[in-house]
Amino acid sequence: MIELEGLVYPTTPPLRGFNDEWSKAVYAIIGFPFDSTSSYRPGSRFGPAHIRMASLMIESISLFTKVDIARIPMIDLGDLAVVHGNPELTLKKLKEALDVVISAGKKPVVLGGEHTLTYGVIRALRDKGLTGDDFYLVSLDAHMDLYDEWPLGQRISHATVMRRLFELLNADQLVLLGVRACDNEELSFAEEHGINFISSFELTSQEDTLDELLSALREKHLYLSLDLDVLDPSMAPGVGNPEAGGLSYNQLLSVLKLIIRSAKSLIGFDLVEFNPLMDRSGVTDSVAARLVYEVLSLDFTRR
Repeated sequence: MIELEGLVYPTTPPLRGFNDEWSKAVYAIIGFPFDSTSSYRPGSRFGPAHIRMASLMIESISLFTKVDIARIPMIDLGDLAVVHGNPELTLKKLKEALDVVISAGKKPVVLGGEHTLTYGVIRALRDKGLTGDDFYLVSLDAHMDLYDEWPLGQRISHATVMRRLFELLNADQLVLLGVRACDNEELSFAEEHGINFISSFELTSQEDTLDELLSALREKHLYLSLDLDVLDPSMAPGVGNPEAGGLSYNQLLSVLKLIIRSAKSLIGFDLVEFNPLMDRSGVTDSVAARLVYEVLSLDFTRR
């Protein structure tokens, strides 16, 4: 078994489908129970635990891909030992854990937790030489997350994560899908620097909106970041910053299928900003767990 002493704590229960055969695993799951920079409704630190619990209750077959969860070769390594109130140190610990995962040839799958985690993942991928010109980061999110500082001078936060990633990558390596909320600072920055973004309205009303992206992805390795608030709040109310006008669940599945099947390869994935405190019905728990499996099964079937 892989040693990540001091970085990752085991969880009970692990994600359904988990096995402890490190040598056979393609996907390595790590939870990121951290929400210290949340500026509206904290609680996403409970997301990884709720995803794992919900995964025990959902059916094992995906009718979208015809894949049984038990066939997906993954290992659940547990939750990162986060340092609440200190995003810089927490992201450093995430990068150190992922250095081990990526060096072993496993695909990182990180369950959030707040969106800052993507910054830690991309830093780990970059240090392993995986974010070259043939790399795209596609983020599905209601928000641009392009503030330079938010809130109160915080430069590393859930609302600045894409701005920090812009500083690590080329502008044309960033693609923001499903956005429908931003302010003048973010919109001006995106337009000035040529950051690709497609609103939720364009995604749902124009059939050829994704054609250019899908064509480009055929030559690109893909990292996918899925913020649950890209969905309409009627589909997933359990998020920190809900915005009206989002995608339906089936629309999101269709977009995910097009993106994952078009890319040269999927090299990692995260699901972020699931806040179970905002949905006592448990509906969003099931949506989050099912989306994790749908993404993994979409990639697994193309293998």
